[in-house]
Amino acid sequence: MIATSIPVAGVAVRLILVVTLLWGGLLSAMSAFPGSAPLSDFHRDLRSGQVDVIVADVSRVENPEVHELIWADSKFSWHRAELWTDESPGPYLQSRLSKDVSDAGFTGLLDVRTRDDGGPGLWPVWLSPVPYSWNWMVVAAYVISLVIMLGSTPRFANRWAWFWLFTFGQTGAILFLLLEPRPIWSALDPEPPPLRTGRMSGGSGCVASIGLGFVSGLLAWWVGLAVSDHL
Repeated sequence: MIATSIPVAGVAVRLILVVTLLWGGLLSAMSAFPGSAPLSDFHRDLRSGQVDVIVADVSRVENPEVHELIWADSKFSWHRAELWTDESPGPYLQSRLSKDVSDAGFTGLLDVRTRDDGGPGLWPVWLSPVPYSWNWMVVAAYVISLVIMLGSTPRFANRWAWFWLFTFGQTGAILFLLLEPRPIWSALDPEPPPLRTGRMSGGSGCVASIGLGFVSGLLAWWVGLAVSDHL
């Protein structure tokens, strides 16, 4: 009984991690392609209680200026405020945003992020923009997947190849959970998987990660626009 439950538990963990990462990717894609709207629309939605999430990008100074402001309404539709127009009285400061949020009695999720002009490095670019308080769950799922990969003996590619697919490839963690050590759809088969002699090397994985990252970006763009158009 115990021997049977171990593979089932492993598949369950993989499924939970995959669903968490896919959910985070969907949230990131949707928030990355918001429709443009006047700042007055934000204030109108805020006062009427239709705003569920606010994400503000601010600078690294005292009483910083808000450089980007996006919000999601109750229909899960994302909007980007037009902060600089001919009618703008001046920069929209974080202190003004805090006052507007307080005056409206906002009870949703407010995510204020410090502007960082540096690149993401090896960290997948879609992880940090995941909005909502679920960001830590998505990051935790990614880190757990990475630890599982580093402690395993993959069949389709070696660990260095998977490392590049995890990082530069953006969605390598999802592929790893679906494919390693055997495809998730056949993980409970009684017969062990055949041994592979031609695993992807680290160099090949590095090259493949560039293509995977490009495809992942196109997919995120398409999903973000497709979902936004139907909300």
